[in-house]
Amino acid sequence: MGQQTLANLKDSNKDFNNVLDSFMNLTDGGAITGAISTGGTLTTDLRPVFGSNFGMAFVAPTVSSNACTLVVDKVNAPVYTGGAALAAALPAAAAGAVLQFLFAEDPAGGTAALTINCAGSDAFETGSNVYTTASNRILLDTSTAGETALAFTPANATTNIYDYGAIFEFVCVTAGLWHVNSVMSPGIGVTAGAAAGTLLFAA
Repeated sequence: MGQQTLANLKDSNKDFNNVLDSFMNLTDGGAITGAISTGGTLTTDLRPVFGSNFGMAFVAPTVSSNACTLVVDKVNAPVYTGGAALAAALPAAAAGAVLQFLFAEDPAGGTAALTINCAGSDAFETGSNVYTTASNRILLDTSTAGETALAFTPANATTNIYDYGAIFEFVCVTAGLWHVNSVMSPGIGVTAGAAAGTLLFAA
């Protein structure tokens, strides 16, 4: 039997008009009125919405033995200057989870890497893109299936494309997988022919 439109059903089932009118139906031109809430992360075309830290609080996770744990629903700003390596652990990737990593300090103090690691069997969504550099040009690095680490290696100079105010955003739509977005904030030394700092996915 072919699919019936709301109008056809109402014509053939007069006794059920009120019931049929109570159904939410946007296909036939209906409208939603009143407050709307969602149980998870809002997406468009299956992609998470980036660029907002609405409702997030600032937190500076404690760094101990060159490691820290990032906190969900927070803007995380652990101490990282490039002078010492930092291994930052993401929390478990639960659907709807969001967090950000903020560069609150200049990472030009050395070339020690910042590595952000997924928890347990979690991984990054295949096809996530982040900005990186090679030969003083800005390029993209794209995640492949099963990659679980994101490593930033700075230059010991003011030419890093991630400097004060740069942000890495993490959003989980599907449990066990993190979408990633990188927001550059170039150092004062970034000019034509001078762009450094690599951000790369790894297994």
